[in-house]
Amino acid sequence: MNCGLQDAFNLVWKLALVQRGAADSVLLDSYEIERRPIAERVMQSGDGFEYALTVSDSAECDKRDESIRAKLGDAKTLHHEVAAETELIADYCESPIVFGDANSRLAAGRRLPDTIPVQLAGGRALKLHGLAHRAGHTLLLLAGPGAHIPTFVALHGPLQKFTCDSLLFEGAVALGSHPDMPAQIGKIEPGATDLIGVEGITLLAVRPDGYIGLRADRDHLNALGRYGALISAGRDSSPMGSSATGSAG
Repeated sequence: MNCGLQDAFNLVWKLALVQRGAADSVLLDSYEIERRPIAERVMQSGDGFEYALTVSDSAECDKRDESIRAKLGDAKTLHHEVAAETELIADYCESPIVFGDANSRLAAGRRLPDTIPVQLAGGRALKLHGLAHRAGHTLLLLAGPGAHIPTFVALHGPLQKFTCDSLLFEGAVALGSHPDMPAQIGKIEPGATDLIGVEGITLLAVRPDGYIGLRADRDHLNALGRYGALISAGRDSSPMGSSATGSAG
């Protein structure tokens, strides 16, 4: 069921863009590219589980039961198993429609974490992933401890323009970890920016399915323009190819 839900979530926003004329139908090819490997892993996992339930040899049964007890008794292993079964650790890092600066903690193609608390400019508290619950893409501009604040604030305005009359980008939110941020900027804890690898200024384009389409740690507006063109065309037509960081790097 989880696989089916993620399949639908992955496909529906792409269909909407194509239907509205905002993207070429080539974009739909990314559905199979992103989801097929995950579906195959789910099938393999199911086959293994079915085999484990049908073994009749007593020695094999003992080995199976011991393995289950070990998994349930180790918190780290149990957490990994639950995350895997719910597809929370699935990623699209090899997808042709994601790109950006490399980062070991939160790179393009990975799912936006759902446990990070933030506070909007008006004081409303929620989780970071809640900001991206939209039919369109959400732009998250994040300032870490090393961010140059005037540059960060100056980026906020142009990002708002990207969302005006756009069929791709629906909202833009700016969050900073500095205590002296302007009133129009929301708050995120320094420990949270460290958790997602944000030291300076990072721009994330979050897809409607909750995955990062773009991560740009510099040259943010050029990277965003390239990402918009990438989604519109359904493939990277730049000379560097979709795997290059290019202007996002």
